[in-house]
Amino acid sequence: MDPLLKKTVLAKIKTVWMTLKNPDMKTHATFKNVIQVLKIINVQAAKLHYTGGVNECIRCEEIPNCAVALPCGHVGCEDCLLEFVEQRREQRCPGERCKSPKIPDDFEIKSTFDVNKAVKKHGEFRSTLNLFFMDLIDNFCFTSMEEPPEKKVLDALLEFITAKTLSGDTERKGTKELSPFQEHGIDSSPVVRSFLLQLCLKCDKKLALEHIETFMAHKKPLLDCEDEVIEFSQLYMNCVQDVNLQRIYNSDKDIETVLILRSIEILDENLDTGGITDFDIPSLDAFSNVRLAFGQVARVVSKYIENPDHIGQNRYMMQLILLANQFLQQTRHTAKEFLVREISNKYRADAVYEMKKYPCLVNLLPEELVKDETSIPDLFHISGKRYQVLKSQMIKGLIQNDFSELKDYLVNNPDQHEIVNVMLLALYNCLYLQTDIEVSPEGLSNLSTVIQEVKNIWYRFPKVQDLLNKMLLSNLGAFNSNDNQSQRDIEIKKIAFLIQSNSSSTQAQNGLCGFFQELVHTPANLQLKFLPSMPHDVTFEIISEMKKEIDKTHNVAPKFFLCPNNHVYTIGDCTNPVGRGKCADCGTEIGAQQYGQLLQGNKLLEGERDKTKTGYTEVVVGQTKEGTREMTPFETSILQILIHLGLLSACMDKSVDVSNVCQKPEQELFQFLLDQINLGITAASKCVGKSQDDIIFLVTSLASEVSTWDGRKFDLLSHQSRVDWELEFVKKIKNFSKGLELLRNNYDEAVETDDTSSLGALHTLLHGEVHYENAQDKLWQVRFRVTADNLMEWLVSNNQANNAQTLIEFMKKIDIVEFLGNLPSILQLQKQLVEKFTGRIALSDVEGMSIRDFYHKMDDANKEQFIQLSEVLLQTWNNLVDKVKSFGGIMAAELAKLDMFDRVLDPGNTPAAFLFPASHGTGLCSYALAMLLIDTHNSLVRSDLPPIHPYNAGPGHLATLTKSQVQTMLLAHTRYYLQKNGVTKEEYDIVSMDRRVKEKYVQGRPRLLDTELQRVQFLEDRSGFEQRLLSSRIAQQDMSNNAQYQIETELNSLPDLCQLLESVYTAKDFLLEAGGQPDLSLAKFLGNLHLYNGDIPGSTNGGPFRHLQLAHVDSLLNFLLLVRAKRMIKNGQSPFEQVIPLAYRCSLPIALSETITDCLTSIPHAWLLPNLFSFIWTRLRTQPTGDSSGQPDWPLKDTLAPHVLQGEEHCDNIQADILVKHAIDFFQIVTKAAFDF
Repeated sequence: MDPLLKKTVLAKIKTVWMTLKNPDMKTHATFKNVIQVLKIINVQAAKLHYTGGVNECIRCEEIPNCAVALPCGHVGCEDCLLEFVEQRREQRCPGERCKSPKIPDDFEIKSTFDVNKAVKKHGEFRSTLNLFFMDLIDNFCFTSMEEPPEKKVLDALLEFITAKTLSGDTERKGTKELSPFQEHGIDSSPVVRSFLLQLCLKCDKKLALEHIETFMAHKKPLLDCEDEVIEFSQLYMNCVQDVNLQRIYNSDKDIETVLILRSIEILDENLDTGGITDFDIPSLDAFSNVRLAFGQVARVVSKYIENPDHIGQNRYMMQLILLANQFLQQTRHTAKEFLVREISNKYRADAVYEMKKYPCLVNLLPEELVKDETSIPDLFHISGKRYQVLKSQMIKGLIQNDFSELKDYLVNNPDQHEIVNVMLLALYNCLYLQTDIEVSPEGLSNLSTVIQEVKNIWYRFPKVQDLLNKMLLSNLGAFNSNDNQSQRDIEIKKIAFLIQSNSSSTQAQNGLCGFFQELVHTPANLQLKFLPSMPHDVTFEIISEMKKEIDKTHNVAPKFFLCPNNHVYTIGDCTNPVGRGKCADCGTEIGAQQYGQLLQGNKLLEGERDKTKTGYTEVVVGQTKEGTREMTPFETSILQILIHLGLLSACMDKSVDVSNVCQKPEQELFQFLLDQINLGITAASKCVGKSQDDIIFLVTSLASEVSTWDGRKFDLLSHQSRVDWELEFVKKIKNFSKGLELLRNNYDEAVETDDTSSLGALHTLLHGEVHYENAQDKLWQVRFRVTADNLMEWLVSNNQANNAQTLIEFMKKIDIVEFLGNLPSILQLQKQLVEKFTGRIALSDVEGMSIRDFYHKMDDANKEQFIQLSEVLLQTWNNLVDKVKSFGGIMAAELAKLDMFDRVLDPGNTPAAFLFPASHGTGLCSYALAMLLIDTHNSLVRSDLPPIHPYNAGPGHLATLTKSQVQTMLLAHTRYYLQKNGVTKEEYDIVSMDRRVKEKYVQGRPRLLDTELQRVQFLEDRSGFEQRLLSSRIAQQDMSNNAQYQIETELNSLPDLCQLLESVYTAKDFLLEAGGQPDLSLAKFLGNLHLYNGDIPGSTNGGPFRHLQLAHVDSLLNFLLLVRAKRMIKNGQSPFEQVIPLAYRCSLPIALSETITDCLTSIPHAWLLPNLFSFIWTRLRTQPTGDSSGQPDWPLKDTLAPHVLQGEEHCDNIQADILVKHAIDFFQIVTKAAFDF
């Protein structure tokens, strides 16, 4: 912003803003003050741009066109001022209240560069101000539809939409106003104004309708002409349709089915109403719904053409077609024309020809189309004017049997490649496709003679002669004419022939062209090459990256395994199968049957080799939202179409080779390739929201240019060579898109001037001017909409990527970005849980209860908020679960072990542990979700603002761009025109949208500090790892057996046990620092520290520790840890899972497991369990001293003996085959056997 403008405007904003007493934009008082603020800002800025601050035309009160600054300070359009002076026959200002109206005679009324620059500059500023106004409305007036703004606010907004005073005459009003400014604020686009109208319809439809009904009732005195009524009616209908669609899209139901059922309902309701007869609101509502229903009819018809058998079995779709037939019998001819335009412009024009073949569809067509026998325009016109001339001369020669003009044109043309190419195209069209020309044997012979006489022009292209011979002898195989072929099949054959003729009339080249030449002429050579757009071994790629990350983090090389459904999982540490789990992708059981032995169906991923196949690989076209490698889904679809067209072209004389390449029987090959091409066209069409005809035109244009794609050689013998080829192709397609509009215009002109064929009724309907019987028929307008869902592909395919780099970056991550606004709620919930429950709750408890059951543990004061925050967390997880699953490398591997990905989570089926951010257990899910959101935000933001802590971030600090906001931006940056051919054309200001996203979300948001989030510490997590013994400070002694029995008997609850363990650890930490007397009562000491001692509230008994002293602390801790381990084993949990390396958690062989009971007859379990547990807890968790190489495979009896203080002889009774790596499983089996768990 200009420094002077910034200084002036900001000072005024601050002054006026401080006067606002109530910052609630839903109240009329605040709303009115804000409007005044904006008007003052506009005037202040205008004073910097214009003399006196007047910035609208003094005569028409619109933004000045070819602006002229008058001496009096007013500004006007050049035409307005000249017309006024001519009418008055004097030079004066048109302003009635102008203080200096006289204009000097020598003053020339002519626009100047400086004045136009000022108009443009202020227009840009006012546009920004208007966008700010729309932001305020969206974010503060309509934050919640349950709490709408005051009625006066809605009244004022609807006034902006429906009324504008012109020239001080209150009786004359226009519909151009959106902004709060008298001069025309943003532009004249009805779509822009629909932004506010949609908000009002969503918020208070009744009030909005009251305003609009009043406005429409007075349309004659209010509006200048009928067109303004139609324009506003279109605006209203579009808004009603958008609101209805948004409600359907936001539902959780099958959208396609809901739309069809709603369309059936609409047509059934309106069967007896006929067409629209007036512009009243009920009629416009009904008409908007009917237009929505016919949009679905068009979609169903196009699907029927593609697969009549499948659609014919869908009773809802067939019911919709039946109702459409009944409706069209009672309505005007215009409705049928609208349906044809809807089908042709949004889906495929050739469907109209195919509809004639089906009794259920033919009556949907206007009568003139049913009778029309002309074919669709000739795609070969894309080759330019030379083709048009050659085709005309060739047809003339065949009719008159005189080819002299043709011969002269061929001989005298200097561009050999182009003339040969278009000659081949013209010959194919005349001999095989121009059905209205009868080719006599004599005419064909003379044509053949002329062609042979000029063969010197293609002496450098030997493949041309071969192709000519095939055509003249009708030896083109499947490319020969066929009475049963559809218009689409004809078009596809023509494009394939275009590739054939282009490559045949071009010398051998490198670059991209070289690949297509090889594809057409020597397809057998492709078997050993990495073909572009074909899939590669993604699994190997992922594994390679994971291995790097795991090795970098843990210095261990993991092994990878496959579940029964061939999904990959990994085992680290010892890399041997130990435990069991579920596959994160399909939920089947994975892991070990026993130590070292995989479950049935699981297998080692052998060799971890790159299994990318060379040659052709059949892929399911259009079934994925992801592109291939560096290409977008749209670019991938276009390339696959071209490759299949090349293979189809090769079928002309290399069908056996193509059959081997595609691995399809020769008799099925041609239809297979046609199907793949059609699927690709449909997929590309859906990607960018364009018709299939647009895709065909693009592909044909690319096919005609392939011969010019020379360059460096790509051998395609390596994966990298393929990637380089694809990157070059992406550059070509992006550069090509720049000139596509000009190419389209030239093609349309060639079609219009083609004297060899008539245009036909369909072409006239789609491209000619529509003649309406009455004003109401003008509402049958086909409407194209770019939405937030297809915006990114639209930007790429329309060569707007360079203008919208920031916007595209956001759209790539929009699925995550949309939920960034939930991050503060998620972090608030996690922080509260960490602060409230750390060290006070057991993981075993929260894993065993649902979130719904856990609600009852919350205080009543916080319960409602807790429930709301929990629902936000679950909703965010359910929407981003696939993103979380693949986030973070090592974290993703840990997450894959959890059973949280195969269902939609709700409070009833989700463990309460899910809510607690943790490094293990299901709490890892919510922790990973929060980290994903933080990482996404930081990857998008590039701001000079100081970073903030995640817990301090609110929605205003985050890059929270939602699809709804993208849709709002589209509305605010779109202008559309009602064209004469019955189609609505939209234009989008992409540069302004990108700048807005960059300023607001990229530069206007702080980064979040890269700090680890808080994680809860469960009671089981307190392990005493590497802590000093209290004996170093206070004399210690062992507990008596009676004390042990009494404590174990009284401690029935595992959570109570864990809480007591936490209390004793805390007391020990205090004693290590402060010291104490060994004979002091432990229970009283815990009470003095206000620590939990297990006593019943109100009792002074002392709890389970009433007989213990401070001298028993070390012994008590060891005993409590042992008791906790036994209790967890009883509950089916492992006390060692998070703390003991996998190397020591191997399963005992089945044969050894069966002998454990015999072992207990010779070894007292009262000795074995404490000593074995002590060995595990102290030796296997710490870094061993001395030579520990191979320790897991040492015999347990020999390793345990040096550890025990007494009873060493019992170690001899442990079988020699039980190794240290079996220690955990051995302890668990002994515990279960000893206590009959």
